[in-house]
Amino acid sequence: MGQLIPWNPWSTNRLFCRYLTKSERWRTMGDTAKDTRQRIVAFTETRDLVVKERALRMLLFGSKETRTRAKAERLFGQGIEATRRDDYLRATALFEQAMNLYRMIPGTEEEQAACLKCLATILLALDKLPESESSFRHALTLFQNIPGTKENQADCLYALAITLRKQGNLAESETLSRQSLALYQTIPGTEENQADCLYSLAITLYQQGIPVDAEFIYRQSLVLYQALPGTELGQADCLYNLAIALSDQNKSTEAESVRRQALTLYQTIPGTERDQADCLHDLANTLDELDKPAQAEPFFREALALYQTIPSTQHEQARCLYNLANTLHKLGKNAQAEPLYRQAITLYQTIPGTQQKQANCLNNLATTLDDLGKPAQAEPLYRQALTFFQTLPGTQHEQSNCLYNLANSLHNRGRQAQAEPLYRQALTLYQQTSGTEFEQANCLYNLAKILIDLGKPAQAESMLRHALTLFQAIPGSQEKQARSLSNLAATLNALGKPAQAESVCYQALTLYRAIPDSETNQAICMSNLATILDALGKPAQAEPLYRQALTLFQTAPKTERNQAQCLYNLAISLNRLEEPDKAALLYRQALTLFRSISGTERDQANCLNNLATCMLNLRKLSHAESLYYQALTLYQKIPGTEYEQATSTYSLATTLLSQGKLDPTEALYQDALKQAVSAALFNDEYRYQLSSPTKRRAWVTNRAQPSMILAIALAGVLEEASLVAELVAKWRMVGSLAAIPAARNSDIFLITTMPDFTPEPEETLTRTPGPNLVLPHPRTTPLYQHPTIADRPRAHYR
Repeated sequence: MGQLIPWNPWSTNRLFCRYLTKSERWRTMGDTAKDTRQRIVAFTETRDLVVKERALRMLLFGSKETRTRAKAERLFGQGIEATRRDDYLRATALFEQAMNLYRMIPGTEEEQAACLKCLATILLALDKLPESESSFRHALTLFQNIPGTKENQADCLYALAITLRKQGNLAESETLSRQSLALYQTIPGTEENQADCLYSLAITLYQQGIPVDAEFIYRQSLVLYQALPGTELGQADCLYNLAIALSDQNKSTEAESVRRQALTLYQTIPGTERDQADCLHDLANTLDELDKPAQAEPFFREALALYQTIPSTQHEQARCLYNLANTLHKLGKNAQAEPLYRQAITLYQTIPGTQQKQANCLNNLATTLDDLGKPAQAEPLYRQALTFFQTLPGTQHEQSNCLYNLANSLHNRGRQAQAEPLYRQALTLYQQTSGTEFEQANCLYNLAKILIDLGKPAQAESMLRHALTLFQAIPGSQEKQARSLSNLAATLNALGKPAQAESVCYQALTLYRAIPDSETNQAICMSNLATILDALGKPAQAEPLYRQALTLFQTAPKTERNQAQCLYNLAISLNRLEEPDKAALLYRQALTLFRSISGTERDQANCLNNLATCMLNLRKLSHAESLYYQALTLYQKIPGTEYEQATSTYSLATTLLSQGKLDPTEALYQDALKQAVSAALFNDEYRYQLSSPTKRRAWVTNRAQPSMILAIALAGVLEEASLVAELVAKWRMVGSLAAIPAARNSDIFLITTMPDFTPEPEETLTRTPGPNLVLPHPRTTPLYQHPTIADRPRAHYR
């Protein structure tokens, strides 16, 4: 909102012209002709020398009263001239002296009132409001007892209303403005005074928080000004303030038009550069509010250029730089915004009492640096801004915004543990600030994502449900609701609640389908829902969803990775539906896409391995052999793929055996066994490093158990009875896994985690015995001494 421009009706020409005329008249007023004749007679006829001397003095110099009046008139005239020169201090002294002299002369109440009125006006200009108020009241009282002074009374009422408004006495100011207006309306030729009075009344109404009434009065004032020649400045001021009243009523489109009219008028009036700059700045702000930042930018730049030519406008320059930077930030011109924020901060640092503005600049500069990919530079600025805000009363909202932005920055840099408490602090502050439901919901949503990353899905579920409830009460937040539902579905799936996850995911999908331009999000939601259905053993329901998701991904830019993953997951579903020929085609398509994407070597190896299995099931053994070799070659280049290498090697050996190629088979089984045992033991021990029961269960189901089963199977194929015995004994051991700090965060993506249908565990997870197997051989060699695994990697206990 712009700063109201009070119209100054007491300019030199308009304020004192009528008193100058009167003072000239008063100077010619002396003794009458009759008085003069009487004094001549007294001088010539008297023989008393004392009387003769007194008569001569009266004849030459007039009476004492006449001399006093003449001196008062002279002082009054000098006061007017001093006022015209803006020498207010001298003018004040002269008016006071004139008034004191008039008080010595009976019947000069009008002259006294005139002095008081001029004196009060100067005191108002000097911002000495209590003294001005007292003088205006005194002058008004005198004028009200003098016939024919209605215009002077109206002037006093009008000026007194301004004085009271400046002192915050808005109710009485309004009353006096209306009285003044009523008087002016009875006096012909006072249309400009009426316009001034209406303008002042509108300002008072606006300051009382009644912009609707203020708008009505501004429009009446404007009509009067527009009918009077030479009132362009009054019209421009009226239009400017009318625009402010319109903006307060959210009539931004109308405000834009009115501001443009005001600007056009100001640009025709010399000496209004400051008004032009204010108008340009506020017009730019209005365009920003109307979501027209590209149109706002040039107006901000024009305003800034003007301010920079006007002395003592450092505050306005800083404000303009800040708002221009905000606009550039909206336009994605962050590189241009950054230096402007820095210039604004530098200016604000020279202006006392601008700590909050400095903090706002620091916060927005930090956000800009974040967007420019400079989070390390952003973090200290967020912290400086927060320190400022924490010293300023009434800035809870700004503090919460700053905490939220800092938490986002840390979250994006993978520093979840540091981000979590900041989100919680921001949430607490938002909850203490009315009207921040949207911010609270965003905070809850992001906090839930942090908790998921930190392996706390049970807490995340609660946060997501709370965020969803808030979003559902906010109009226009359908996309936020859909995102919350989608993440809630993932969280429920991770918590072993796939049936609930399925229902929630359907709700998210329904919302996304109603949101324009959300095809990519729809596709992601469909793909995730299909994965949940696959995990629930419903591959027939999953298949069409994968196909729909794939169709949507193929129409969206930069979704090659999503397309490849969708093809891969669809192929897995078809394999489960015993359609290996169709699955093979999809694996090949997925492989082609993955090969075009850097950093997907593991995905490529998985495609090759699964495609080889399809070929094996289709009895295309030579094709399967080649593909297993390719998969194995890739896996061997990827750290942490011992289990995958073991499965590929095992499958390759089985394929060669099926073709009667016996020579390399045993060596491959030995290689597979070594890899499988190493992976099985590492995965079994790694459970101890996971603090979350949910993560432990997921790890056991997806990694530890399959790798142990493979190791036992390979040891059995190679007739390593003692090794089988040790592995079975290892798996059958029972122990307590107490909650301990996690060594590192799990990389498992929750939506793809295999579901676990066991009840929610206690804080400690009891290690469940493995298969009820009978030991095939006495335990003779401790497992850690077995030659197959002498050099295996180990997961260190914590």
